[in-house]
Amino acid sequence: MALIRKARLGDLDAVLDLWTALMQYHRDKHYIFWLEPDQERPIRVILSQRIQDPKSSLFVAEIKGELVGLLAASLKEKSIAYQYHKAGYIAETIVLEPFRNQGIGQELYDYAINWFKASKVDYVELQVAAQNPEARDFWERKGFEIATAHLVKPMHSNLTEAKKEPKD
Repeated sequence: MALIRKARLGDLDAVLDLWTALMQYHRDKHYIFWLEPDQERPIRVILSQRIQDPKSSLFVAEIKGELVGLLAASLKEKSIAYQYHKAGYIAETIVLEPFRNQGIGQELYDYAINWFKASKVDYVELQVAAQNPEARDFWERKGFEIATAHLVKPMHSNLTEAKKEPKD
């Protein structure tokens, strides 16, 4: 069983490693996940801001002092024109391969849901890569359903050609 907790600034290196592992996993699934070279510093700044932002939480799973899972959550205010406008948002979520199928994803999810409940959100939303059926199945088992579809269209020819293989 993992210890689930909010990430601290001292966790930044390990959180960055988890986030990068997630992007590496997805890079072959779609070009929107390709990272520019030498982006560690700006990503580190963004993750640091998310750790410190009261409307954002990076929840981590820790086993024997090692961070093995990450779930990024945030609070969003939608237009007040909508009846339900306080949303929770789940972003990047990963459990490292050797630790999968041990309930850690469920533990991260439960921790995030409790945070959302305490924050009095009306609903929780997320995006999942269309080419990641395991993740989609996980979220659907938690009661998530398709409300919209996120479609992407490349807007220049070099992206259309490049989408076949990421640059390193």
